[in-house]
Amino acid sequence: MEHNSQSDAKARILHSALNLFAQKGFDATRVSEIAQKAGVTKALIYYYFKSKEDLLSHLVHTLLEKAASITLDFVHTGITRLAKEGLLEVQQDRLHLVDEGGAKKFTKSLHDYFERVVDFVIENRQILRIFLAESLKSKKGNNGLSQLLDCIRFGKDKLPANIVSACKSDFRYTDEMVLFKLFFSVIPLLTFAAYFDDYQTISQLPASALRAYFLQSLYMITSSFFSGREILSHSKAGGDDALTAILPQCQVHP
Repeated sequence: MEHNSQSDAKARILHSALNLFAQKGFDATRVSEIAQKAGVTKALIYYYFKSKEDLLSHLVHTLLEKAASITLDFVHTGITRLAKEGLLEVQQDRLHLVDEGGAKKFTKSLHDYFERVVDFVIENRQILRIFLAESLKSKKGNNGLSQLLDCIRFGKDKLPANIVSACKSDFRYTDEMVLFKLFFSVIPLLTFAAYFDDYQTISQLPASALRAYFLQSLYMITSSFFSGREILSHSKAGGDDALTAILPQCQVHP
């Protein structure tokens, strides 16, 4: 019973902090306000979190974990399942879709994934905006960039076993691909979410139109990796794995 009470208190702290950060901004929110809104003492907040910055970091890490689960859902449905059905082959520098039926299934799975990712960042745009702003203000080596890089860099030992079995043995992310994923995939998603409301106000476009236009851009960028029924690697010269070209959301491992 005591454990449940503690878990409930921590959840209230996180929920209250998220609401206040979104309403007032990170700098304007005081720990005492979070405590009052959550119905706890400041001491209890500092029992769970070292600082207000640590609280924000926890909220962002939770978001990244949820985003990772969306990515894994796509990997399972769009890659692993098709590979098991004999509709997709993982080759050294590309994914090969065996027939037109497999290509249609993969494309649908990929588009569904993009829609889930875009809806996710739009839904969480307020906290993502705070995260980006605080990341730029933080000290070198102790900021959100480090957090994003940590969740992008992973090798085959961090992937689910059934994914590893479908990949070539030397699966890894090169420095080039880490940079590519960060600045041409993850960061655009975050900045789209952060500026969503401002852009809507300036452009006077409905939210549905902004969402549709951004999704269309994602589809256009991704289509450049397709060659017939093959999804090519980002850089054939560098020998990067084909999987890295089609997983635009960062992977968070335990």
